[in-house]
Amino acid sequence: MSIYTTEGIILKHKDFREADRVITIYSKDYGKIEAITKGSRKIKSKLAGSLEPFCLVNLNIVKGRNFNTVISSEIIKNYRNIKNNFEKIVLANYFTEIIDSLTKVHHHDPKLFNFINSIFEILDSENKMVGRKIFIIWFFIWRFLSLLGYKPELRQCLKCRKNIKPNNNFFSFDQGGVICSSCNKLIKNKIPISDDTIKILRIILERDLKHLVLIKINKNIICEINKLTDLFLKYHLDKEIKAEGYLSII
Repeated sequence: MSIYTTEGIILKHKDFREADRVITIYSKDYGKIEAITKGSRKIKSKLAGSLEPFCLVNLNIVKGRNFNTVISSEIIKNYRNIKNNFEKIVLANYFTEIIDSLTKVHHHDPKLFNFINSIFEILDSENKMVGRKIFIIWFFIWRFLSLLGYKPELRQCLKCRKNIKPNNNFFSFDQGGVICSSCNKLIKNKIPISDDTIKILRIILERDLKHLVLIKINKNIICEINKLTDLFLKYHLDKEIKAEGYLSII
């Protein structure tokens, strides 16, 4: 019997058989893993309380022929402030669904684990959600996709490789970044991108969230970044994100 230990963030769980669950974890040492938690739906189960979504936990797991099985767990951080706030729950569900959709099982990536953990830290510690939700969403999506290898080029034209100059630039989803005014006719799948939006995206990708939330952004630019963020995410997804429907009510 092979037993391994890892630290991980519970992304989701689903019922399995009469009293069990299958949990999905993004772990520090093994990337995304799935494991059975036997009897965890029973009231007296020792595992139940420590294997809820949005918990950072230490796990001991038995590696089986067909299934991995959690034999013990210990909470490192419960992220209780997320679970006590409806807006934060909606955002956490949205983020975990994106994480689950875009990551592969057993693909080890410590940087991705650290980023996912940092997002839960942000959600848990944020006291002023009003006016900041959209910044957190932008920060998560653009940073997460960048860590997966989809970081957009925002400083040089992807066609001619010249530095981007103000006015008449476009964003190409196929190319993965900005196309200058001289080259845009050579690219089909593109949308216009304003100079202010390019500047904000650079801040999202190159600075901390605390710098982003201090910037005053007019409504037109917010709408533009919302549209671009949504299209960029969906370009890389092959499924609908169910939790997205709840974003409009928070």
